[in-house]
Amino acid sequence: MHHTVEVAAESLYEAVARGLSALRANSWVGEIGEGLTSITIEVQEKAPATHRVLMKDFRRWLEARGTTPTEIMARERVRDILGGIATPADRQTRRRWQEDRNR
Repeated sequence: MHHTVEVAAESLYEAVARGLSALRANSWVGEIGEGLTSITIEVQEKAPATHRVLMKDFRRWLEARGTTPTEIMARERVRDILGGIATPADRQTRRRWQEDRNR
């Protein structure tokens, strides 16, 4: 089965999360598989590109801990889109970087 949604996103994984969220909001869309189910992202910009993301890779990225403030914020944004919250470790690391930056 193939479904298409159009979303605006700042990153590949944010696009996956926004697409999943949009599809899940419709009762006519059945369960979206995990593991080897793939999500195809088509970038609609000056230089179009297509990306294929396996759900297992998306989940692995989502569950990983960010190592930089940018990575931590990206993961938090995607978790928020999906209705989840950031892990305590991510929040603690982000807070520490913010405190160091403000000194």
